[in-house]
Amino acid sequence: MSEKIYVLKDGVRILDNGADEIRLRKGIWNYEEAELDMQGFTEDFKKCFRAVMDALCTEEGFNAENVAKYKLDATEEGTVYQVLEQLEAGNYLTDKANRDLNRDISYAILGYAMDGSQGEVNEDTDGKILVISDCKYAKETATQMAATMKVTAEIMSDDLYERLSKADLTTKTDGLHTAENMAAFAEELGKYSVIMACFKNVPAKLMHNLNRVALECRIPVVVAFVDGPMVSILSYKPFDVGCYECFENRSLARIQDHVLYHKFEMGSRARVGEDEAGIIPVINILANLALSESYLYLHFGSSRFEGRLLTIFVPTLEIQVQDVLRVPFCPACGMVAQEQLKEKNISTRALVDSFVNNIIKKELNR
Repeated sequence: MSEKIYVLKDGVRILDNGADEIRLRKGIWNYEEAELDMQGFTEDFKKCFRAVMDALCTEEGFNAENVAKYKLDATEEGTVYQVLEQLEAGNYLTDKANRDLNRDISYAILGYAMDGSQGEVNEDTDGKILVISDCKYAKETATQMAATMKVTAEIMSDDLYERLSKADLTTKTDGLHTAENMAAFAEELGKYSVIMACFKNVPAKLMHNLNRVALECRIPVVVAFVDGPMVSILSYKPFDVGCYECFENRSLARIQDHVLYHKFEMGSRARVGEDEAGIIPVINILANLALSESYLYLHFGSSRFEGRLLTIFVPTLEIQVQDVLRVPFCPACGMVAQEQLKEKNISTRALVDSFVNNIIKKELNR
């Protein structure tokens, strides 16, 4: 196994009963646990595993290559590697570099990033943030806050907003036209380091098109929006975590009481006006959160909400944070969507190549 140094993620604690059970607990108020039962394993395995847990509690962490030093048989050694990988997938463990990065991000959020012991934030970055919103107040808040934070934020022009809303980058019915549109939008948006979107009414088609362009250019995206009785914020880095369309595919499955959701939505439609003063505090919160996440992407290349969704159910102030996992069948970033299939029939491929070569020769001879 290649060298990899595992450490505990911040907020994870190890509880050992001294016999055959070890628990890893994460979370502060509402915690989750991973239970490791060592009954039936040899004493050498238990000794190895407790040594692993002890090393994980240190600043240096545990080097996966050190498992070989304990002279376990192939099955038990494979079990140790498998448990480490599963704990990493469950967000109990991470590698040392990511742990240090997350700590730097936490320091930055709390205002300690300029302390020399944590390393300075680069204020001279050339990166730019693209701000997209259907709310004038959100645009003003983002630009004013960005100026205070010494970062460059540009508002998407009305023309580009309208063109992106009307374009078709998802169906690929006319593949050539879609490719040309994608290239044009990629050229316009590719100059930005982060895309920040803040909506009081989410434009579905624009968000789908924006998601496709972000995936094409591999630009991190932070999205904050009001969705009926819920306010949400998520951020993602293309192909590292689930994209916006992965979130859409999973979001409805997470709503336990969809009847209450639709009832509130239907009742609120008649109350929506052009300028609702009551929504300004909510938009203010979303714009501030979204810009702070964009700032972290700009300076650290990562953020606290990357691959995660923060949702607040406003009527009861129920707050939930969830992981946005990639969907294998996602039409935007899924494996099938990214696959480039080739013609398996050699005769057909040769025939098409011949037609194309003849057409090219005729064009050149004109």
